[in-house]
Amino acid sequence: MQCEICGRVFKEGGYKIRVEGSVVAACEGCSGSGEILGPAVEVKKKQYLPEQKPVGLDIDTGMEIADDYASLIHNARQKKGMKQEDMARAINEPVSTIHRLESGHFEPSIAMAKKIGRALNVWLFEKAAAEDAGAGNVAKMPKPQVPKELMLGDMVRIKKK
Repeated sequence: MQCEICGRVFKEGGYKIRVEGSVVAACEGCSGSGEILGPAVEVKKKQYLPEQKPVGLDIDTGMEIADDYASLIHNARQKKGMKQEDMARAINEPVSTIHRLESGHFEPSIAMAKKIGRALNVWLFEKAAAEDAGAGNVAKMPKPQVPKELMLGDMVRIKKK
């Protein structure tokens, strides 16, 4: 464990103490900084990961997100006379997501594409292409895409001088 006061790593001899109303784990040296409640016990936290599903392919219907989804969304939104803010409110997503969808930097999931389709009355799917005509016309499954980490640059729009 790690002392939450000084940062020292300890395996045994740590205490759970109350410092100004907060309960923290502390090493022996820092245990005098507050009221000792008992020995420090390390609690292992379970890590929950969301289920990874292939993005852009509906396995049940054999449909995938259209390659030109960005222009389809942009044109349908403009045809309805909606601003990006209005569309974001309609599908309960942030405006930044709408911007990234329309610029082609973010491919919607199947669920999001269906939600956008209902809001804009547009069809964003196309039949999944077979890899090889001689391979029995079986649609190729794409590799599941692991969502990349959200970085500061994804959230900030940089103005160029």
